[in-house]
Amino acid sequence: MIRKHLIAVFLMCLWGVAVAAPNCPVGTTMNVVAHQDDDLFFMNPDLIHEIRAGRCVRTVYVTAGDAGQPEAYWKSREDGAKAAYLQMNQPPSGPPLLPSWNVSSAGVPGRVIDVHSLLNTKVSLVFLRLPDGARWGGGNASQGYKSLHKLWTGTGTDVWRTAEPGTGFIWDMKSVDNLNIYTLAQLQDVLLTLVNNYQPDRLKTLDHVGPHADMDHPDHHTVAYIMDNVNGRYTTPHVFMGYRGYTVTYPVHLAENVHGSDRTDKLKAMQAYLPYDSQLPANALDPSNVDSEYKWVTRQYKVNAGPNLAFTATATASSTAGTSQAASKAIDGVAQGYPYDATREWAATSGAGAGSWLQLTWPSPQIIDRVTLIDRPNEYDQIMSGALVLSGGGVAASSESVGVVENLDGRRTVVEFAKRPATTVRLNIQTVSAATQSVGLSEIKVHGPPQFGTNHALTATVTASSQSTSTSQSAAKAIDDVVGGYPGDSSKEWATVGGQAGSWLRLAWSTARKVNQVILHDRVNTYDQVMSGKLTFSDGTSVDVGNLNDDGSPTPVVFPERLVSWVKFEILAVKNANQSSTGLAEIRVFGP
Repeated sequence: MIRKHLIAVFLMCLWGVAVAAPNCPVGTTMNVVAHQDDDLFFMNPDLIHEIRAGRCVRTVYVTAGDAGQPEAYWKSREDGAKAAYLQMNQPPSGPPLLPSWNVSSAGVPGRVIDVHSLLNTKVSLVFLRLPDGARWGGGNASQGYKSLHKLWTGTGTDVWRTAEPGTGFIWDMKSVDNLNIYTLAQLQDVLLTLVNNYQPDRLKTLDHVGPHADMDHPDHHTVAYIMDNVNGRYTTPHVFMGYRGYTVTYPVHLAENVHGSDRTDKLKAMQAYLPYDSQLPANALDPSNVDSEYKWVTRQYKVNAGPNLAFTATATASSTAGTSQAASKAIDGVAQGYPYDATREWAATSGAGAGSWLQLTWPSPQIIDRVTLIDRPNEYDQIMSGALVLSGGGVAASSESVGVVENLDGRRTVVEFAKRPATTVRLNIQTVSAATQSVGLSEIKVHGPPQFGTNHALTATVTASSQSTSTSQSAAKAIDDVVGGYPGDSSKEWATVGGQAGSWLRLAWSTARKVNQVILHDRVNTYDQVMSGKLTFSDGTSVDVGNLNDDGSPTPVVFPERLVSWVKFEILAVKNANQSSTGLAEIRVFGP
């Protein structure tokens, strides 16, 4: 029977059976973590809140969490995860929920991957079962010292650059159940397929910002780095967020911020899991033991990171080695390159070194406070120094020094500075290593602050030139804090009735608000697009707006701070003269 099941699943995967998300009117969340307790320790109580709110929740565990142990151990941990989700789904009263799980194909072509769905709930689990990387990313002897950290960096070393005997470059990894083999690019593609199949409006992972060797588990970071790349390729409107792991208590203890019933419920989920993990001591959840895992029960911290603005930029360069290594490859969301996948990096022409440059340009100012550089992964071509020049945005140009950009192991070189508006970011490469044959970058990421203050739109009174109330597309849907709309949930957007150019949306407050940025989300469909508009404020000032991103992704409009009691967005031009209506998926108004 087992063999027949595996054959059936294998054939379904080869045929590419699509596995769509179930009916999820409240919303859909996908969590992607490294081990079977990461979501329980580090994403709770948010996880419990989402389950109880009626959201569809799917968690993907990338590693087997095997710790180098035999099959019985990692399978028991999977049972522990199921026990925890059963506990989190138990009703407050009445008959208890039974531990009944349905197993189906995840619908990833050419892969044997199952989805485990808890019956009579909206939760499901996926286990990819790659080898656990051990505490510092060196891997375990039973799995040939392979690890996600080594797959990500392409090296045979752990986070401290220590190599285990007999190991070298890691090109691929086999799952501990021997059913799947992945290169880094293939793993990212599989995760993207899982995301696309499920269509989450919330995509969550671990710490995608912190560096390796910051005391968090390397598996946590590597899964999060990979998901940061996947996030850049997932085009459905959604929110992406990460959660801190061990660093909530190492090297310093952050304040406890999980209290009351949240702490009780989180502890119950962990208590359901604990008997299935023989590597955890019996007193792992003892609050009297300051060194126990209980310290993670009392804390939950999200990663302090803004969106990767590079995805919305246009990339140009001093030169390129060809179309397969164009400047745009430095903002494709995949931190790879030669000798692995040379089509995933920007490389200048042969012989190019000092004096080369890469520039990102936006049509409107972006608020920026951090740039991350990832050098080409080969051992020869390396940036030794440079300068980041930021310009535009109504302020004088500024320059930030760049030191040695680490290469070989995929580590990130982060340049931080005081936040400022800019329409261009240019990396001028000043010196390179003696062995450099063709300078370039695997990836550049540009970030702003995680938020820009209070979203005043949520407390505004909204009016519009017209609104399609018969289809639940009223003006109020533009300030419901949900970026959605047709061809998804059309009730999550504002749409006019026959309106085109000349349509408007107005937000008003009973007391004046300080504002310095408006973020506009066009309707999600790619037919109705705003090509130009104007923001007018109660103080008599106005700001011109160019075309909005056509897929519902944010179009930020930054301007000097002003005190206003209302703001009006007028649509001046649309893409199609024959479009039946115009509108917005969302408008957000921020202040300092």
